[in-house]
Amino acid sequence: MKDLGFYDGEIVDPEKPVIRLHDRAYQFGDGVYEAWVVDHGKHVLRYEHLDRFDRSVRAVGIEPTFTRKQIEGFSDRLVESSGVRDGMVYFQWSRGWQLPRSHIISDCKPLLTGFIHEIPSRSLNWFPRGQSVQFLPDERHAFCHIKTINLLGSVLAINAAVKAGFDDALLVRDIDGTKAVTEGTRSNGFAVKGGTVYTAPESRYILSGITRMAVIRFCRSLGIPVIEAFQTPEFFLAADEVFFTSASGLVPIDKIDAKTFGAHPVFNRLQQAYQDFLDAL
Repeated sequence: MKDLGFYDGEIVDPEKPVIRLHDRAYQFGDGVYEAWVVDHGKHVLRYEHLDRFDRSVRAVGIEPTFTRKQIEGFSDRLVESSGVRDGMVYFQWSRGWQLPRSHIISDCKPLLTGFIHEIPSRSLNWFPRGQSVQFLPDERHAFCHIKTINLLGSVLAINAAVKAGFDDALLVRDIDGTKAVTEGTRSNGFAVKGGTVYTAPESRYILSGITRMAVIRFCRSLGIPVIEAFQTPEFFLAADEVFFTSASGLVPIDKIDAKTFGAHPVFNRLQQAYQDFLDAL
């Protein structure tokens, strides 16, 4: 098994230098991306991830040079050629190469790149412990609903949290005059209170996570009430449980700032539902 890269229709050595200096993704962060998990050789929620990839492409006005069906084929080739059974597949559309450098877009051919990277196999309790997080200001742009490659705000936030001794951050911004928890630096946030699951609604302030949507479906099938509405940091601190979701799965949160959380009964039911879903692929 080995990691592999992908460049403009061809599988390449991930160490091979292929990006052109004047690629707009490199110069301007002008691109979008998508990533999903491969579990025991099977793509997890690939259809939904590619739906979001399509939405991101349309939102920024990139004209793809490969069809969705071709991208599916590329991802299959990466899995087959690499031998990776458990991993992460990543694809990125750059608007393309342009010289001279200019903010104004002209004569660009979009470029599709990507890779497959091996990750540990997911089991029901693959996190050895819950994560610790701290509240930090959400200083990202206003395009959080588009999966752009502009991740500087998230990068700075998670590194500030790690430097302070935490695993991650829950981001907070002013929305309509109220301090509201938006999401994590690379995941969607959920709080459980009184048996009801709460999470931020789809908006410009969060990325509509694919695993987020799957968990909401699990909640409804299990009869667990779900409310999609912004909540304050104080609400999260008073919650019974808190957890994250991302393409990597569900992650319990054991600590926010100085507040610790105990058992995660609702999380455990949802984690089991997710594991059952993976087992049925």
